Amino acid sequence: MRIGIMGGTFDPIHIGHVRAAERAMEELALDRIWFVPAGVPIGKQPVAAPTQRLHMVCLAIKHTPYWMACADECVRNTPSYAIESLLRWKVQYPGVAWFWIVGADQYVRLDTWHRIEELLRLCTFVVVDRAIAHRAAHHLHAHVVSMPQIDVSSSDVRARYAAHLTVRDMVADEVDCYVRTSTLYGAR
Repeated sequence: MRIGIMGGTFDPIHIGHVRAAERAMEELALDRIWFVPAGVPIGKQPVAAPTQRLHMVCLAIKHTPYWMACADECVRNTPSYAIESLLRWKVQYPGVAWFWIVGADQYVRLDTWHRIEELLRLCTFVVVDRAIAHRAAHHLHAHVVSMPQIDVSSSDVRARYAAHLTVRDMVADEVDCYVRTSTLYGAR
């Protein structure tokens, strides 16, 4: 079994996250992708509550077989570290080959991750190249998955909601409906 992990704040999950997971699954022949929203993200202050972000992930991936939303980190009220999650999963799911999927923006900061050397020994890092990974001279080895540039970020999506602009083609329709009915991010 080969499982890819997409961790993040997902505030909200957007088409860039979904396309990155699709590319990694295809190129690396992954059997599953787990989307893991951080309960208490390190260095970020999410707008939506962990349960709301988890719900948006569920909505965004519900039509994709072999993808699941993992609630493990949403129930924690302390910062989440990738190494702690992976060590727990390795015990729960022996024999799984783990692939940690990150964007190029996170890849260039991997050396700041908690216990990164240990994490690198326990899984394969996958960098979804959004046109900058190939320029990043970095000492950490990872598999690079190419992907067309998708000009979207969660902060852009939140800003568009706050300005009452369309987010068509940026988030799944179900996510958009949930955000609007919940009036998240100032949406109406």
